[in-house]
Amino acid sequence: MAGATFDLEMKKDDTFPTFKFQIVRESDGQPIDVQGETVNFFIKKPSAAPGAAFVAGGGTVTVLDNKGNCSYAWDAADTDTAGILEGEGRFTKDSKVGTVPGNRFFRVRIHDH
Repeated sequence: MAGATFDLEMKKDDTFPTFKFQIVRESDGQPIDVQGETVNFFIKKPSAAPGAAFVAGGGTVTVLDNKGNCSYAWDAADTDTAGILEGEGRFTKDSKVGTVPGNRFFRVRIHDH
């Protein structure tokens, strides 16, 4: 995959490192404080059929600070298939739902052993 860019690369079945992402306003890049709010990580596994919906990842999201920094702890089932996993963070703030990143998907390459 020459020229492909990934947000993270890891081995099949690994659950470390965590996946870190930041929730920011798309308009100006300013961080959004999501402490005390609901934040989830949704994934589409490499084995998913084309056009398949994203499903909630099996791991947990921890909000790290008041600058929108979050960490997703992988569940073993999230990384059990080699290939390219796509993901996105979804959050609720003031009864409104947002998705990050807003203009693409996070891309994680899962390498076979």
